[in-house]
Amino acid sequence: MKAPEPASATLSHGARLRAARWGLWLSAVLVGVGVSWFAACFVADTMSARDMQQMVEARRQLAAQVAEGMSSQITADVALLRALPQTLAQIDAIPRAVQRVDTRRWNLMDQGSRAQQAMSHPEVVDIDAFLNATAGNLGLDYVWVVNQNNYVVLANNAGRADSLVGVQSSMQPYMKEALLGGLGEQFTVGRVTGLPGLFFAAPVYDAGGYLVAVMGTKVSLSRLQHWVSHPTSLVTDPNGLIILSTDASLVGKILPDARLQRMGATDRYNAYQRVDFEPWPYQPTAKAHHDVPSWVPAEVRDALAWREGSAMPSLTVSRNASADLTVVVAEPLPGWSQQIANHARNRMIGFVLFVSVLATFVLVAWSLVRERQHHRVTRHLNQRLQR
Repeated sequence: MKAPEPASATLSHGARLRAARWGLWLSAVLVGVGVSWFAACFVADTMSARDMQQMVEARRQLAAQVAEGMSSQITADVALLRALPQTLAQIDAIPRAVQRVDTRRWNLMDQGSRAQQAMSHPEVVDIDAFLNATAGNLGLDYVWVVNQNNYVVLANNAGRADSLVGVQSSMQPYMKEALLGGLGEQFTVGRVTGLPGLFFAAPVYDAGGYLVAVMGTKVSLSRLQHWVSHPTSLVTDPNGLIILSTDASLVGKILPDARLQRMGATDRYNAYQRVDFEPWPYQPTAKAHHDVPSWVPAEVRDALAWREGSAMPSLTVSRNASADLTVVVAEPLPGWSQQIANHARNRMIGFVLFVSVLATFVLVAWSLVRERQHHRVTRHLNQRLQR
Protein backbone atom coordinates (compact mmCIF):
# COMPACT_ATOMS: atom_id res chain seq x y z
CA MET A 1 0.00 0.00 0.00
CA LYS A 2 2.88 2.38 0.64
CA ALA A 3 4.96 1.52 -2.42
CA PRO A 4 3.32 4.00 -4.94
CA GLU A 5 3.94 7.04 -2.77
CA PRO A 6 7.53 7.70 -3.95
CA ALA A 7 6.40 7.62 -7.61
CA SER A 8 3.54 10.04 -6.88
CA ALA A 9 5.85 12.38 -5.01
CA THR A 10 8.34 12.26 -7.86
CA LEU A 11 5.59 13.07 -10.38
CA SER A 12 4.32 15.96 -8.29
CA HIS A 13 7.87 17.32 -7.92
CA GLY A 14 8.40 17.12 -11.67
CA ALA A 15 5.14 18.96 -12.35
CA ARG A 16 6.13 21.71 -9.98
CA LEU A 17 9.47 22.05 -11.73
CA ARG A 18 7.77 22.28 -15.13
CA ALA A 19 5.30 24.87 -13.80
CA ALA A 20 8.12 26.91 -12.29
CA ARG A 21 10.04 26.66 -15.53
CA TRP A 22 7.04 27.83 -17.57
CA GLY A 23 6.38 30.60 -15.06
CA LEU A 24 9.98 31.74 -15.37
CA TRP A 25 9.72 31.72 -19.15
CA LEU A 26 6.44 33.65 -19.06
CA SER A 27 7.91 36.26 -16.72
CA ALA A 28 10.92 36.61 -18.97
CA VAL A 29 8.63 37.09 -21.98
CA LEU A 30 6.58 39.77 -20.19
CA VAL A 31 9.72 41.57 -19.06
CA GLY A 32 11.08 41.41 -22.60
CA VAL A 33 7.86 42.76 -24.09
CA GLY A 34 7.81 45.56 -21.50
CA VAL A 35 11.41 46.48 -22.23
CA SER A 36 10.68 46.43 -25.96
CA TRP A 37 7.70 48.78 -25.47
CA PHE A 38 9.76 51.14 -23.33
CA ALA A 39 12.58 51.16 -25.89
CA ALA A 40 10.12 51.75 -28.75
CA CYS A 41 8.52 54.68 -26.89
CA PHE A 42 11.92 56.19 -26.14
CA VAL A 43 13.10 55.96 -29.74
CA ALA A 44 9.78 57.26 -31.12
CA ASP A 45 9.76 60.18 -28.65
CA THR A 46 13.31 61.13 -29.58
CA MET A 47 12.70 60.94 -33.32
CA SER A 48 9.34 62.75 -33.18
CA ALA A 49 10.70 65.50 -30.91
CA ARG A 50 13.51 66.14 -33.36
CA ASP A 51 11.16 66.18 -36.36
CA MET A 52 8.71 68.46 -34.54
CA GLN A 53 11.48 70.87 -33.61
CA GLN A 54 12.67 71.02 -37.21
CA MET A 55 9.14 71.59 -38.54
CA VAL A 56 8.42 74.35 -36.04
CA GLU A 57 11.74 76.05 -36.69
CA ALA A 58 11.09 76.01 -40.45
CA ARG A 59 7.64 77.56 -39.99
CA ARG A 60 9.04 80.11 -37.54
CA GLN A 61 11.66 81.20 -40.06
CA LEU A 62 8.96 81.54 -42.73
CA ALA A 63 6.77 83.61 -40.42
CA ALA A 64 9.74 85.79 -39.44
CA GLN A 65 10.55 86.47 -43.09
CA VAL A 66 6.94 87.44 -43.77
CA ALA A 67 6.79 89.70 -40.70
CA GLU A 68 10.08 91.41 -41.56
CA GLY A 69 8.95 91.97 -45.15
CA MET A 70 5.68 93.48 -43.97
CA SER A 71 7.50 95.65 -41.44
CA SER A 72 9.83 96.98 -44.14
CA GLN A 73 6.93 97.79 -46.46
CA ILE A 74 4.98 99.55 -43.70
CA THR A 75 8.05 101.53 -42.68
CA ALA A 76 8.59 102.70 -46.26
CA ASP A 77 4.92 103.59 -46.79
CA VAL A 78 4.64 105.41 -43.46
CA ALA A 79 7.78 107.41 -44.23
CA LEU A 80 6.11 108.59 -47.44
CA LEU A 81 2.80 109.32 -45.72
CA ARG A 82 4.60 111.18 -42.94
CA ALA A 83 6.38 113.36 -45.47
CA LEU A 84 3.22 114.41 -47.33
CA PRO A 85 1.83 116.94 -44.82
CA GLN A 86 5.33 118.19 -44.16
CA THR A 87 5.83 118.80 -47.89
CA LEU A 88 2.43 120.43 -48.38
CA ALA A 89 3.08 122.72 -45.42
CA GLN A 90 6.03 124.22 -47.32
CA ILE A 91 3.76 125.77 -49.97
CA ASP A 92 3.80 129.54 -49.41
CA ALA A 93 0.19 130.04 -50.53
CA ILE A 94 -1.17 127.92 -47.66
CA PRO A 95 -0.17 130.16 -44.72
CA ARG A 96 -1.33 133.22 -46.72
CA ALA A 97 -4.73 131.58 -47.24
CA VAL A 98 -4.91 130.73 -43.55
CA GLN A 99 -4.29 134.33 -42.60
CA ARG A 100 -7.04 135.51 -44.96
CA VAL A 101 -9.69 133.69 -42.90
CA ASP A 102 -10.71 135.59 -39.76
CA THR A 103 -12.05 133.07 -37.23
CA ARG A 104 -12.31 135.35 -34.20
CA ARG A 105 -16.14 135.44 -34.42
CA TRP A 106 -16.63 131.84 -35.53
CA ASN A 107 -17.70 130.80 -32.05
CA LEU A 108 -20.90 132.79 -32.71
CA MET A 109 -21.59 131.11 -36.04
CA ASP A 110 -22.69 127.67 -37.19
CA GLN A 111 -20.50 125.50 -39.41
CA GLY A 112 -22.34 126.43 -42.60
CA SER A 113 -21.80 130.13 -42.01
CA ARG A 114 -18.15 129.55 -41.17
CA ALA A 115 -17.59 127.60 -44.37
CA GLN A 116 -19.39 130.26 -46.42
CA GLN A 117 -17.21 132.99 -44.97
CA ALA A 118 -14.01 131.05 -45.59
CA MET A 119 -15.01 130.24 -49.18
CA SER A 120 -15.66 133.92 -49.89
CA HIS A 121 -11.92 134.43 -50.37
CA PRO A 122 -10.56 133.44 -53.80
CA GLU A 123 -7.22 132.41 -52.29
CA VAL A 124 -9.02 129.92 -50.03
CA VAL A 125 -11.03 128.49 -52.94
CA ASP A 126 -7.87 128.00 -54.99
CA ILE A 127 -6.03 126.23 -52.16
CA ASP A 128 -9.04 124.00 -51.45
CA ALA A 129 -9.09 122.97 -55.11
CA PHE A 130 -5.36 122.32 -54.98
CA LEU A 131 -5.74 120.17 -51.85
CA ASN A 132 -8.56 118.23 -53.49
CA ALA A 133 -6.43 117.43 -56.53
CA THR A 134 -3.46 116.58 -54.32
CA ALA A 135 -5.50 114.19 -52.18
CA GLY A 136 -6.75 112.37 -55.27
CA ASN A 137 -3.30 112.08 -56.80
CA LEU A 138 -1.58 110.93 -53.60
CA GLY A 139 -4.25 108.54 -52.38
CA LEU A 140 -5.27 110.56 -49.32
CA ASP A 141 -8.79 110.58 -47.95
CA TYR A 142 -8.67 113.96 -46.26
CA VAL A 143 -6.30 116.92 -46.25
CA TRP A 144 -7.12 119.87 -44.03
CA VAL A 145 -5.52 122.83 -42.26
CA VAL A 146 -6.34 123.91 -38.69
CA ASN A 147 -5.44 127.42 -37.53
CA GLN A 148 -4.33 128.36 -34.04
CA ASN A 149 -7.95 128.86 -32.94
CA ASN A 150 -8.54 125.15 -33.64
CA TYR A 151 -10.83 125.77 -36.63
CA VAL A 152 -10.51 123.98 -39.97
CA VAL A 153 -10.03 126.76 -42.52
CA LEU A 154 -8.83 124.73 -45.52
CA ALA A 155 -9.87 121.25 -46.65
CA ASN A 156 -9.86 119.08 -49.76
CA ASN A 157 -13.62 118.48 -49.45
CA ALA A 158 -14.60 122.15 -49.15
CA GLY A 159 -17.94 122.95 -50.73
CA ARG A 160 -19.35 119.45 -50.22
CA ALA A 161 -22.02 118.27 -47.81
CA ASP A 162 -19.39 116.57 -45.64
CA SER A 163 -17.00 119.53 -45.73
CA LEU A 164 -14.57 119.87 -42.84
CA VAL A 165 -14.27 123.64 -43.24
CA GLY A 166 -15.68 125.38 -40.19
CA VAL A 167 -15.35 122.34 -37.92
CA GLN A 168 -13.69 123.00 -34.57
CA SER A 169 -10.92 120.47 -34.16
CA SER A 170 -10.73 118.48 -30.94
CA MET A 171 -6.93 118.52 -31.04
CA GLN A 172 -6.02 114.87 -30.95
CA PRO A 173 -2.49 113.99 -29.74
CA TYR A 174 -1.09 113.96 -33.29
CA MET A 175 -2.37 117.53 -33.85
CA LYS A 176 -1.03 118.72 -30.50
CA GLU A 177 2.37 117.34 -31.44
CA ALA A 178 2.35 119.37 -34.65
CA LEU A 179 1.25 122.52 -32.78
CA LEU A 180 4.40 122.13 -30.70
CA GLY A 181 6.51 122.09 -33.87
CA GLY A 182 6.87 118.32 -34.25
CA LEU A 183 5.50 115.73 -36.66
CA GLY A 184 2.41 113.96 -35.34
CA GLU A 185 1.10 110.55 -36.31
CA GLN A 186 -1.60 108.36 -34.81
CA PHE A 187 -4.08 105.63 -35.55
CA THR A 188 -7.49 106.72 -34.32
CA VAL A 189 -11.12 107.08 -35.27
CA GLY A 190 -12.05 110.35 -36.93
CA ARG A 191 -14.22 112.53 -34.71
CA VAL A 192 -16.18 113.87 -37.70
CA THR A 193 -16.35 110.86 -40.01
CA GLY A 194 -16.33 108.14 -37.33
CA LEU A 195 -14.04 106.05 -39.56
CA PRO A 196 -10.64 104.73 -38.47
CA GLY A 197 -7.44 105.57 -40.24
CA LEU A 198 -3.86 106.75 -39.96
CA PHE A 199 -3.55 110.46 -39.26
CA PHE A 200 -0.47 112.61 -39.86
CA ALA A 201 0.19 116.27 -39.05
CA ALA A 202 2.92 118.85 -39.65
CA PRO A 203 3.30 122.50 -38.59
CA VAL A 204 2.69 125.32 -41.08
CA TYR A 205 4.96 128.38 -40.80
CA ASP A 206 4.50 131.79 -42.42
CA ALA A 207 7.20 133.80 -44.20
CA GLY A 208 8.39 135.19 -40.89
CA GLY A 209 8.93 131.72 -39.41
CA TYR A 210 5.93 131.82 -37.07
CA LEU A 211 3.74 128.76 -36.63
CA VAL A 212 0.29 129.76 -37.90
CA ALA A 213 -1.49 126.45 -38.55
CA VAL A 214 -1.27 122.66 -38.69
CA MET A 215 -1.56 120.57 -41.84
CA GLY A 216 -3.39 117.25 -41.31
CA THR A 217 -3.83 114.21 -43.57
CA LYS A 218 -5.76 110.98 -43.21
CA VAL A 219 -5.44 107.61 -44.93
CA SER A 220 -8.26 105.15 -44.41
CA LEU A 221 -7.52 101.51 -43.66
CA SER A 222 -9.03 100.37 -46.94
CA ARG A 223 -6.11 102.01 -48.76
CA LEU A 224 -3.62 100.10 -46.59
CA GLN A 225 -5.04 96.61 -47.02
CA HIS A 226 -2.05 95.63 -49.15
CA TRP A 227 0.03 95.60 -45.96
CA VAL A 228 -1.55 92.28 -44.98
CA SER A 229 -1.19 90.26 -48.16
CA HIS A 230 -0.05 87.13 -46.25
CA PRO A 231 -3.03 84.87 -45.36
CA THR A 232 -2.39 84.86 -41.59
CA SER A 233 -0.96 88.35 -41.04
CA LEU A 234 -2.34 91.31 -39.15
CA VAL A 235 -1.33 94.80 -38.00
CA THR A 236 -2.02 96.31 -34.59
CA ASP A 237 -1.86 99.88 -33.33
CA PRO A 238 0.28 100.93 -30.32
CA ASN A 239 -2.52 99.90 -27.94
CA GLY A 240 -2.71 96.33 -29.25
CA LEU A 241 -5.90 96.79 -31.32
CA ILE A 242 -6.00 94.82 -34.57
CA ILE A 243 -6.59 97.36 -37.33
CA LEU A 244 -5.75 95.32 -40.42
CA SER A 245 -6.02 91.60 -41.11
CA THR A 246 -6.67 89.22 -43.98
CA ASP A 247 -9.30 87.70 -41.69
CA ALA A 248 -11.96 90.39 -41.35
CA SER A 249 -13.34 88.75 -38.21
CA LEU A 250 -10.14 89.66 -36.32
CA VAL A 251 -10.28 93.40 -37.04
CA GLY A 252 -11.31 95.32 -33.94
CA LYS A 253 -10.13 92.67 -31.48
CA ILE A 254 -7.24 93.15 -29.04
CA LEU A 255 -4.14 91.07 -28.41
CA PRO A 256 -3.42 89.46 -25.04
CA ASP A 257 -1.88 91.85 -22.48
CA ALA A 258 -2.56 94.79 -24.81
CA ARG A 259 -2.22 98.33 -23.49
CA LEU A 260 -5.86 98.85 -24.40
CA GLN A 261 -6.90 96.50 -21.59
CA ARG A 262 -5.36 98.86 -19.04
CA MET A 263 -6.96 102.01 -20.48
CA GLY A 264 -9.96 103.56 -18.80
CA ALA A 265 -13.38 103.74 -20.43
CA THR A 266 -13.00 107.46 -21.17
CA ASP A 267 -9.63 107.01 -22.87
CA ARG A 268 -10.99 104.11 -24.90
CA TYR A 269 -13.95 106.12 -26.12
CA ASN A 270 -11.83 109.16 -26.95
CA ALA A 271 -9.50 107.06 -29.06
CA TYR A 272 -11.92 104.60 -30.69
CA GLN A 273 -15.47 105.90 -30.14
CA ARG A 274 -16.29 102.70 -28.26
CA VAL A 275 -15.45 101.01 -24.99
CA ASP A 276 -15.89 97.23 -25.34
CA PHE A 277 -13.43 95.09 -27.30
CA GLU A 278 -13.33 91.33 -27.86
CA PRO A 279 -10.08 89.42 -27.24
CA TRP A 280 -8.00 87.82 -29.93
CA PRO A 281 -9.25 84.22 -30.40
CA TYR A 282 -5.75 82.72 -30.09
CA GLN A 283 -4.61 81.38 -26.72
CA PRO A 284 -1.38 79.77 -25.50
CA THR A 285 -1.30 76.06 -24.74
CA ALA A 286 -1.69 76.54 -20.99
CA LYS A 287 -4.93 78.53 -21.40
CA ALA A 288 -6.31 76.67 -24.39
CA HIS A 289 -6.41 73.36 -22.43
CA HIS A 290 -5.24 71.35 -25.41
CA ASP A 291 -3.64 67.98 -24.70
CA VAL A 292 -0.15 68.27 -26.13
CA PRO A 293 1.86 65.01 -26.09
CA SER A 294 4.59 64.87 -23.48
CA TRP A 295 7.25 64.14 -26.11
CA VAL A 296 6.77 67.60 -27.68
CA PRO A 297 9.71 69.82 -26.56
CA ALA A 298 8.83 72.36 -23.88
CA GLU A 299 10.00 75.31 -25.98
CA VAL A 300 7.67 74.19 -28.79
CA ARG A 301 4.76 73.66 -26.42
CA ASP A 302 5.18 77.13 -24.93
CA ALA A 303 5.37 78.75 -28.39
CA LEU A 304 2.10 77.30 -29.66
CA ALA A 305 -1.09 79.32 -29.94
CA TRP A 306 -4.49 77.72 -30.43
CA ARG A 307 -7.44 79.36 -32.13
CA GLU A 308 -10.87 78.66 -30.72
CA GLY A 309 -12.53 75.77 -32.52
CA SER A 310 -9.36 74.65 -34.31
CA ALA A 311 -7.31 71.54 -33.64
CA MET A 312 -4.31 72.96 -35.52
CA PRO A 313 -1.89 75.14 -33.52
CA SER A 314 -0.09 78.19 -34.85
CA LEU A 315 3.14 80.05 -34.22
CA THR A 316 2.98 83.79 -33.65
CA VAL A 317 5.83 86.05 -34.72
CA SER A 318 5.73 89.83 -34.29
CA ARG A 319 7.86 92.70 -35.56
CA ASN A 320 7.70 96.45 -34.86
CA ALA A 321 7.06 98.91 -37.68
CA SER A 322 6.79 102.68 -38.09
CA ALA A 323 4.04 104.77 -36.47
CA ASP A 324 4.25 102.44 -33.45
CA LEU A 325 2.50 99.72 -35.43
CA THR A 326 3.15 96.04 -34.83
CA VAL A 327 3.10 93.27 -37.40
CA VAL A 328 1.91 89.85 -36.21
CA VAL A 329 1.96 86.65 -38.27
CA ALA A 330 0.07 83.64 -36.90
CA GLU A 331 1.65 80.87 -38.95
CA PRO A 332 -0.36 77.60 -38.78
CA LEU A 333 1.32 74.22 -38.46
CA PRO A 334 -0.42 72.04 -41.08
CA GLY A 335 1.97 69.17 -40.35
CA TRP A 336 0.94 68.94 -36.67
CA SER A 337 -1.52 66.06 -37.08
CA GLN A 338 0.89 64.24 -39.38
CA GLN A 339 3.63 64.48 -36.76
CA ILE A 340 1.29 63.00 -34.15
CA ALA A 341 0.40 60.16 -36.51
CA ASN A 342 4.07 59.58 -37.36
CA HIS A 343 4.88 59.25 -33.67
CA ALA A 344 2.28 56.53 -33.19
CA ARG A 345 3.46 54.73 -36.32
CA ASN A 346 7.14 54.94 -35.34
CA ARG A 347 6.34 53.65 -31.87
CA MET A 348 4.49 50.63 -33.25
CA ILE A 349 7.19 49.89 -35.83
CA GLY A 350 9.86 50.15 -33.13
CA PHE A 351 7.89 47.87 -30.83
CA VAL A 352 7.47 45.22 -33.52
CA LEU A 353 11.16 45.51 -34.39
CA PHE A 354 12.35 45.14 -30.80
CA VAL A 355 9.97 42.23 -30.14
CA SER A 356 11.22 40.57 -33.33
CA VAL A 357 14.82 40.97 -32.20
CA LEU A 358 13.92 39.62 -28.77
CA ALA A 359 12.07 36.65 -30.28
CA THR A 360 15.02 35.93 -32.56
CA PHE A 361 17.39 36.04 -29.60
CA VAL A 362 15.14 33.69 -27.60
CA LEU A 363 14.88 31.24 -30.48
CA VAL A 364 18.65 31.21 -30.97
CA ALA A 365 19.24 30.76 -27.25
CA TRP A 366 16.63 27.98 -27.06
CA SER A 367 18.21 26.23 -30.07
CA LEU A 368 21.64 26.37 -28.45
CA VAL A 369 20.29 24.98 -25.19
CA ARG A 370 18.48 22.15 -26.98
CA GLU A 371 21.58 21.38 -29.03
CA ARG A 372 23.67 21.25 -25.89
CA GLN A 373 21.20 18.92 -24.20
CA HIS A 374 21.17 16.68 -27.28
CA HIS A 375 24.99 16.45 -27.25
CA ARG A 376 24.95 15.66 -23.53
CA VAL A 377 22.42 12.83 -23.97
CA THR A 378 24.35 11.45 -26.97
CA ARG A 379 27.63 11.52 -25.05
CA HIS A 380 26.00 9.75 -22.07
CA LEU A 381 24.61 6.98 -24.33
CA ASN A 382 28.00 6.48 -25.96
CA GLN A 383 29.63 6.07 -22.58
CA ARG A 384 27.04 3.48 -21.54
CA LEU A 385 27.58 1.51 -24.77
CA GLN A 386 31.33 1.51 -24.26
CA ARG A 387 30.92 -0.15 -20.88
